[in-house]
Amino acid sequence: MADRERLPYRYADDLIFISGDSVWTALRLAGTTDEFLTADEKQSAAELVAQTYNTLLAVFNGKSVQCHEIIRYRPTSAEEWARGYLKTSWNPSRLMRQLLRHVSALLSESTPERQRYLMVRLGEFTGETVPDPLSAIANRVTAVADEQFRASDLEPFRDLAIRVHLQLATFRATPCTRGDLIWLIRKTLSGHRFPSEQPILTSKPLRTSFFDMAVNFRGRNGQDYVEIIDTDPDTGDERSTYTATLVVASSAPILEFNPVMAWGPALAQLPRPVELSWRYELISAAEFKDRALKVAKNIKDEAADRDKVQASEDPRFENKYDRAQALFEEASTAPQPAMIGRLRLVLSAPTPKELVAAEEDVRAMMGDLEMVRVPRAQSHLLKEQLPGDYTGKIFGGLVAAQGGGVKIGERTTDVWAPAVARLDSDDQVGDAVEANRGRTRGWRGFPVGYTYTNGAPVHFGLHVQVARDRGAGIAIIGASGGGKSTLALLLYFWESESGTQCMVLDPKNDFEKFTYYIAFGEQVMQPGFSADAEAGILGTEESQFQPVNPEFWAETTIVSLARGAAGQLDAWSLTDSYAEADELARGQVEVLFTDKDDRTIVEQALAVMKEAYDAEQAGEPIHGDPIVPSMGTVVRFLEQSREKYRPMAEDADNANAFNATEKLEQLDRVINRFKRARDTRYAKLLVGNGQRVDLGDMTRRRVIFTLHGFAPPKKPDQPETWSESERNAAAAMFTVLDLVQKLFDDRPKPNPVTGEMKTPPRALFVDEGYMIARQPTGQGILSRGLRQGRSLNLVIVFISQQPRDVQEIEQQAKDAGEADSNQFGTIFMFRQKSPVEAARALELLRDTSGGTTTETVALARKLLEEGKSAGGQLRGGRCVMRDVDNRVATVSVDQMFAELARATETNPNDRPRAQSIPISGSGRDWEIDPTTMLEVRTGISEANMRGDYTDDLELDEDWHDFIARNIDELEAANAAAAVTAERLYTESGLEDAH
Repeated sequence: MADRERLPYRYADDLIFISGDSVWTALRLAGTTDEFLTADEKQSAAELVAQTYNTLLAVFNGKSVQCHEIIRYRPTSAEEWARGYLKTSWNPSRLMRQLLRHVSALLSESTPERQRYLMVRLGEFTGETVPDPLSAIANRVTAVADEQFRASDLEPFRDLAIRVHLQLATFRATPCTRGDLIWLIRKTLSGHRFPSEQPILTSKPLRTSFFDMAVNFRGRNGQDYVEIIDTDPDTGDERSTYTATLVVASSAPILEFNPVMAWGPALAQLPRPVELSWRYELISAAEFKDRALKVAKNIKDEAADRDKVQASEDPRFENKYDRAQALFEEASTAPQPAMIGRLRLVLSAPTPKELVAAEEDVRAMMGDLEMVRVPRAQSHLLKEQLPGDYTGKIFGGLVAAQGGGVKIGERTTDVWAPAVARLDSDDQVGDAVEANRGRTRGWRGFPVGYTYTNGAPVHFGLHVQVARDRGAGIAIIGASGGGKSTLALLLYFWESESGTQCMVLDPKNDFEKFTYYIAFGEQVMQPGFSADAEAGILGTEESQFQPVNPEFWAETTIVSLARGAAGQLDAWSLTDSYAEADELARGQVEVLFTDKDDRTIVEQALAVMKEAYDAEQAGEPIHGDPIVPSMGTVVRFLEQSREKYRPMAEDADNANAFNATEKLEQLDRVINRFKRARDTRYAKLLVGNGQRVDLGDMTRRRVIFTLHGFAPPKKPDQPETWSESERNAAAAMFTVLDLVQKLFDDRPKPNPVTGEMKTPPRALFVDEGYMIARQPTGQGILSRGLRQGRSLNLVIVFISQQPRDVQEIEQQAKDAGEADSNQFGTIFMFRQKSPVEAARALELLRDTSGGTTTETVALARKLLEEGKSAGGQLRGGRCVMRDVDNRVATVSVDQMFAELARATETNPNDRPRAQSIPISGSGRDWEIDPTTMLEVRTGISEANMRGDYTDDLELDEDWHDFIARNIDELEAANAAAAVTAERLYTESGLEDAH
């Protein structure tokens, strides 16, 4: 066992930390998903990595920069996420709070997230500090020193750190917190286990302050590994984990970029997680040129000396000389920024035997880059991985890329080395926090599933993209039976329970049935339930069916358009503005009438009614009867117009009889269409007499507009072939969409939980979206909602079968000259029916203009059904997600609870069985289902690895003995220290910076 040694960390906040005498800042670097990239795009992603380092050099004005890049696998901090989620939710329900406990438990067992960190050394700290007199005593055991830093001494480092963060924010880098730093220190010293997310293990009182015990490490040096020892929190027994660090032994002199051979993504796919520590110095092109020319000159001088003594040929020296010449040419003609680095790969396992197996996997994967374990050096290599300065012995280096690998002190490469490796590559999609000028925007929403390739949780909140100033649209696209309804229902449930007001256009009644089951459980399958639902008396004294979840049902309004009253959706019954009503009525007419001439006749009648109304409002009525604006009044004007033409058409001697007859036929056709509408489902809603009809409470969490009896068109992509009844339904949906959008405004309201004034979150779900999107007026009203979404804190979840629907909406925005025609920030693409549709779908997920035809065809085929189409990778419950950062990856959707799996069952054959099972009104009784998580989980080599970090200091007998022996002295020193420190503060004027 080694002697006790204190880690050199002296100060840490959320911007900088001090290690020894050096000051650092830390960032978390964003990743890139490769699954749907072409070879050229992977190279572009690699170029972006190199650009990151060039940007960092620019911040330091060309001076060299010491960096430390770290890759660790970090489990989801479930409790921390749950707290943050509740904080960002508008008004979480009781059920939501109960269910979050189960969700947190499930998340804590999911795949650890691959995280890439960059530590940047800002400089040396040379300022004064005030030491704590108690340190002299406590140092016998802990080497603790309580210091106070002058704020003015830290200010220059803070300013430089802010500049670093601002510049790298362009590359989606986000700040690391003090908690992140502590976790990284712990993880380095935890082997294959995952340390606690708690910021400290224990706090020990020191003077009037305290010392945070962040980590307490015990270990033994093996021949070629370090055995890390801690205490099992369940049994109290000692247990071990083993870790080894691999260094570069040799490599090819030049590593060309090859996306297939990039070892970063390859290592991420190994069964045992491989972590990374890469310390390097970034140097400018000018400094690289200076160093390189010196090295080249030295080798040239050595060659001259060999010629003088006529030394025998040495192939190794000849190779070295050739590389030096190449380096000389490069440095002379096109010097590049460079990096001098030490690459380490870190392996950990429960046993030495498993450590050997992990090493064999890595060595096989790395190809020409030979990695070895250095005997009797593993403790040094472990210390080297810790964030901050490392001053110990150095082993190994790196040869890579265009620099030719000539040693300059250590081994050298240009800034392409990490790019060649593609360390940025990962498969994580979903919500991310964005940092910009000291502000963070966004959060991590509810987990909707896991990435298919590695099982990392995928978080998605509807309003995150709005908070990040991205499009207000979310599209869920795919053929029937692929799982798009399941995802939509899950989003509807979690968002409404979090406090988002969710309005739903529900033609197929999937949302209604889901809501009934959550509220009433197995009663939905009992005789009489449907009749009471149709009558609108569920949950009242008139009904035998009472909700098992009263709170959920009380926050739900269901509006049945099928049983709605005549005129309920008449344009003038929905708005106080004549102009808005007139615009809505014209939209309704465009959907109802396929013939352009028929529409013109109705528009003329609308104009006549407007003229008569305006005259009446001006006190100069044209007609005797008062004008009540309504579609019914429009029909009356049409009938009056018919009466004008009738005598003319009946007069055979009239020269205009023929034209009058044609006009009568047109008018009869239009009038008869309206007459049929009065007695037809959905259409009757549109023709009223100006009286308002109550639609119900529109302020609840959930408002669902249903269309019972709706049958999807046989040819949804050809609206010109739709039947009259299908057009009636489309017109009703169009009207509701307009109504719902006008219900929202941007006025702040007090948050029900915090009282803070904000615009409440709203969401509009449009199922069977093609019924709206295939009509020009429908496209227009959707575009309007998408444009206004950010100001209203409104998102539109658009659910449809074909990608064409989304493309036409965005094309309309583009044609209208809108600055941002990409109105759908997030796309969920479920399986497609044909290669043609898959090719269209791929265009929504990524730009298909780059890459070869062969590549894009192969990528598109991934969107077809697995097992039925060559190259197909999608099946029920699996989709491809494009998030707001344009990352694209396959996602397995997770319903998480057995109750939700039953509620989302839409198959008519399976639903009766599924929803005959009772459901509890208490989330505590709901049953978590880990099936989806277990199917895709990776990176877990031992059960119960997280949340088991024990503060061994509490079990340390030496510590307790020390306290017992010195308790009187410690108490006396503590009192004296308070007096001394007060005097030192007074004399020096130092401020307590943290």
